Amino acid sequence: MSISIKSIFQLLSGIGALPLGISARECYTNELNANGKHSLWLYEASQLRRFEGCTTIIGDMWISEQFAGSIVLNGVTHFNGTLGAGHDYNVYTVLDSIEMSDAIYIKRISLHQSRMVSELSLPRAEEMGGLDLYQPDDGTYDLRGLKRIGSVYVRGGERNVSFPSLEEITSDVMLEESSSVGSERGPRVMHFPALKYAESMYLTGQIASVYTPELQMIGAMYVRACNTTLPAVDLPCLSDSGRWWRSTPAHINLSGPINRINLGRLQRIDGNIVVNAEVPVRIESSIKWAKRLQLSGELEALNFSQFRSAGALAISSNIRANCSSNLIHVYRNYWPSREATFCNEESLQYADDHMLVTQTPSPGPSPNPTTSPYPSWTPTPTPTPTPLTVWGERGLSFGAWIGAFITLSWVAIFVIAAFLMLRRVILGRKELLKAVFAWGEDVKDPTPPPYSDDGLPPYMDDVKG
Repeated sequence: MSISIKSIFQLLSGIGALPLGISARECYTNELNANGKHSLWLYEASQLRRFEGCTTIIGDMWISEQFAGSIVLNGVTHFNGTLGAGHDYNVYTVLDSIEMSDAIYIKRISLHQSRMVSELSLPRAEEMGGLDLYQPDDGTYDLRGLKRIGSVYVRGGERNVSFPSLEEITSDVMLEESSSVGSERGPRVMHFPALKYAESMYLTGQIASVYTPELQMIGAMYVRACNTTLPAVDLPCLSDSGRWWRSTPAHINLSGPINRINLGRLQRIDGNIVVNAEVPVRIESSIKWAKRLQLSGELEALNFSQFRSAGALAISSNIRANCSSNLIHVYRNYWPSREATFCNEESLQYADDHMLVTQTPSPGPSPNPTTSPYPSWTPTPTPTPTPLTVWGERGLSFGAWIGAFITLSWVAIFVIAAFLMLRRVILGRKELLKAVFAWGEDVKDPTPPPYSDDGLPPYMDDVKG
């Protein structure tokens, strides 16, 4: 039997969080099954007594359709397995509650529509591999300490959908409301005050607010507001669409009755930005390039002051919008035979009088929609517009400068090498000519020989004489 380093680390990290009087104890759900995994089927609550005093549970627990009551595993700090149910959608039973008040890590809770849970209480859980949960209309859950999770799928009638400590979602989060509660209980509030990174988010239903003040990176975001006007989708800190770590293009798709959209500091997206507005909407964006920009519906204001180009561009509006001049210029370049009739006359006239601006100040974070109204925006002149240079709208890129530097360096090396070779050839010819003209001459070496003809050293001549 082997235990992974991760399991050991999780066990040690949970020891300090144990209630007083409880020592660390590792328990398995049962002996290995045919697939080499620990697995236990729960038919009644009394089966859970064997786990009293356990701090770490290794293995899966599967809830049978005969099970009734609550699942209580207080004292367990680490659940290294899946707490799940089958996929029999012909059976609809409701668990009273799932309570794990001391759990810090849970690999996965996977309860499908056949196993609804009235109450989920995991107040100290910090990390989960995944959560798949169906709840009745009056269901509640407590995940106040959750910081990291793989995937989340919650469907139910909870009106206050809150993950107050959640910082990272490494897969998908999908929050849907029960179709039976819509107009009866009013719109939902969705709060993610600490969320910074998300692979993808899918939020649908009657939504009163989506609060993501710290979100910096998201791969895909889909918001579908229904029946109730959503005041704002405010992403003031958004700066990256996750193109460095995603294998698929990023997308932002917002539709329904939404009053305001702020896409923060995001400047490039390798996927689509799609907005379909059912009420007058004001859009503020720092985007410079998008694979596809598609805007339609009731467009009131389009502040795309840094927009440069798009792989595909489609804009239509039922009303005439206030537009930034950059957006108008890009649209005219993309559709030479069309006019940007979705913009009002004031915006079109201003664009006629001003060239495409290549540098504009990046807009700062917009005010909190819950405390301050969206500031009015009209197309005002840019203080110091910079027209396009002969190098293009972006100038020479950093890579181009590096390439030019390397090319010039090789040219310089070639010139120096050629000069040295030529010098060597010239010197060689001089030595050759000198040798030719000196041929046959008796050149006397002024240095006396070390010995005389008689074989004695020079200083011995006087002695001999």
